[in-house]
Amino acid sequence: MKHRWKQRFLATGLTLAMTITAAMGHAQALKVDEYEGATVVDGTGYADTRHIGDFPSTVLYSYGLVNGAAADEDGNVDMNLDSTLTRQEATTLLVRLLGAEEQALASAYTAPFTDVVQWAKPYVGYAYEKGIVNGTSATTFSGTASITMEQFLTLVLRMLNYSDQAGDFAWNDPYGLAGQVGLLCPMLSGEGFTRSDAMYIAYEALDAAYKGQDITLLEQLKNQGAVKMRGIPQLSEIVNLAAEYESLPEQMDYLREEFGVTTVFTDFSSYPSVEAYMEQIWNYCAERGYFPTWPEYIANEEAYQQIDAAELDRQYSGDPAIAFERDQEVYQKQTEIIASTVTNRQEWKSHVSLMPADLEAYRDVFNPEYINMPLYREKGYLSGDQWDGFMELYKVAPDNGRQYLLDSMDWMIDFYEEHVTEGMSDYEIVKTLYNAVIDNTKYNYSLIKKYESQGIDVISPSTEEREILEADPEYWLCHSWMGFANGVDVVCDGYSEAFQLLMNMAGIPCVHVRAYPEDYSEGHQWNKVQLDGVWYNVDLTWADTNGNRNAFFLRSDAAFQRDGHEKYTVYSYSWYREDEMESFVKNIVSSPKDYR
Repeated sequence: MKHRWKQRFLATGLTLAMTITAAMGHAQALKVDEYEGATVVDGTGYADTRHIGDFPSTVLYSYGLVNGAAADEDGNVDMNLDSTLTRQEATTLLVRLLGAEEQALASAYTAPFTDVVQWAKPYVGYAYEKGIVNGTSATTFSGTASITMEQFLTLVLRMLNYSDQAGDFAWNDPYGLAGQVGLLCPMLSGEGFTRSDAMYIAYEALDAAYKGQDITLLEQLKNQGAVKMRGIPQLSEIVNLAAEYESLPEQMDYLREEFGVTTVFTDFSSYPSVEAYMEQIWNYCAERGYFPTWPEYIANEEAYQQIDAAELDRQYSGDPAIAFERDQEVYQKQTEIIASTVTNRQEWKSHVSLMPADLEAYRDVFNPEYINMPLYREKGYLSGDQWDGFMELYKVAPDNGRQYLLDSMDWMIDFYEEHVTEGMSDYEIVKTLYNAVIDNTKYNYSLIKKYESQGIDVISPSTEEREILEADPEYWLCHSWMGFANGVDVVCDGYSEAFQLLMNMAGIPCVHVRAYPEDYSEGHQWNKVQLDGVWYNVDLTWADTNGNRNAFFLRSDAAFQRDGHEKYTVYSYSWYREDEMESFVKNIVSSPKDYR
């Protein structure tokens, strides 16, 4: 069941995706932070404690409809999602979900039960008076006993004015009506009943209508002023699931359609064989037009090394139909290798992208407000890494990445229009923008020096060092055209991305070149631009740092092989990957001479 209101609500948040992890046995926490005056509820939890119930609990907490334990000094709110739910805790949760907590605490609702703890009495009294709960006897409530899924669904149905006494459903078998009302979803465990399950049912209940009425619970809550926004939910784009053969496809559909999830990591150790899992995932992706699973993510280095990297890169194709046709052969080979090498079921993990291969369909997966920012992609301004980098916007502008992108693109368009006038030739445009980029930024030595003074290797960082670097917004910006657009000094990929984007605006063919020396140490990036059907090299970075712009402007490959670029081997051209590079290179008409 798709909840359109939920998608609209989430579109105003920081991201549209979520993090779900089947890591059990840890306390779960929501973190409440402040970003430039905006309160943000972070549902991703700690790295080792993310949980399958993070997302619904984040939304419900953001609405002010559920509470966790008191926040600690760091703002972490314990949600305790792995634990069972007692009858009195479940009753409290549902009173809050009804937006009736203040009324319950302020009124003298009573119940005839002698075994309810003091803090729970107002909630149990309110629910008893409203006919939502009954006792286990005339005088007992058994408040500390764990509640079952059947019992919890019964309470939710009563909350929506359905009556088991009137024959709407049977209290010990509420699933039929619960399904019709829309309280069930594929994420429910089916084994035991935890707070995580309760959060999903409560989340679905918001979109359920009261018996005989058109109004939903959420609409009623809004009408009575019970929705009190605590903050914007901040979520992550990766989902980790334990793969069950029967439920996995439904779960992936639900996560994508309901929450816009694009990436699923799966532990498929419960499958009878690697082949059974791989076949199911291939069929799932092929039927829906998604990218197939990437089994190189399976945690087995030996298996990964046996899969030829070039064959893996064949999965990246500009034509989705061709990609799926030729990928199946590679996919089957990967399956054979993995099945023969991975014996430890603890290592049976894989990665599936739920992003449709068709970019038009890709845009439709997300709320248009998020993905069409605005139609720069359709205009062809943005390509390749420039598009990929948008997912990092939330490291740079966590409060409003979309607006940050819009502002950056608007600045680039103004910059282009300031320097390019009607009637300019392609050569004049290239030269003007080449000089304009160099004049408006400089190489970011200061960032490198800052981290070198801390003993951090910026060029070839370790895993720990990379975590430190990636936490710094300036690190992301200096590697991007967005750094140039926002007054941040850049490095080689920032120069080359900015220049390529401006060339895209001018309609002049241009790519940026990724290259590495033989030892694969410090890489470098520059551009190739096409004039009069011939591709020439431009290197804005070296032009700026060496102080000789003409030495790196519209030069032939032969010239670049004499000035220091000869130590680099080209890895890729912009969006062209290794499998496509060969055909791309064959079509490049390289000039034996510099441009005249």
